[in-house]
Amino acid sequence: MTSKFTAEGVLERHLEVLRSNAGLVKPVGGLLIKAGSVDIRAGEILATDSGTNLSFPVKSTQLQATQADAQVSLEVDDAHNFEIGDAVTVDDRTGVYVVTATDRVAVPNVITIATGLTGGTNPSPVDGRVSVIATAQEDAVAVALSAAKDRETPLFANRFGSFEFGDCAIAGAFRQSRIIGLNSDMLTDLGGAVEIADTYIIN
Repeated sequence: MTSKFTAEGVLERHLEVLRSNAGLVKPVGGLLIKAGSVDIRAGEILATDSGTNLSFPVKSTQLQATQADAQVSLEVDDAHNFEIGDAVTVDDRTGVYVVTATDRVAVPNVITIATGLTGGTNPSPVDGRVSVIATAQEDAVAVALSAAKDRETPLFANRFGSFEFGDCAIAGAFRQSRIIGLNSDMLTDLGGAVEIADTYIIN
């Protein structure tokens, strides 16, 4: 097996997310990742807070089941990026809900909120999503090509605890199925288009 530390190993790892290296564009200098962010996974969509210029994994996921009134346990596709204290909205519901717990092992994953759902209608799994409030995260800007663990990279951290993450792309041909949490909003934010089967192009 090719070593991940050789040039061939890097290309091999990238091709898990990319269709090819043709047209690949990385942000100059990388993205400054917010200190204490959850681990970045290969294929993760990254967003940037325009106020601080800090980036972090997008916190938005699809509901897995219709959510009833007063429900506090939300079954979702992927709870990995959500943390206790996050303020979230649920599609077709009114109000803002605070995350009190996440279960990233259960199938499907579960996000627990402090108060039950109220107002609006019961979103269907097809349309409904749980997302951190819009004022707390900006549009998607890049796709991570490899994993990075914030808490395990002290040598690269600056004095504020953030670190530069350069192994991400703002343009290229991606494997759509390997981009985590891709939905219609993310497609629009990234400014790309679906081409042939399982290929997503950002240029």
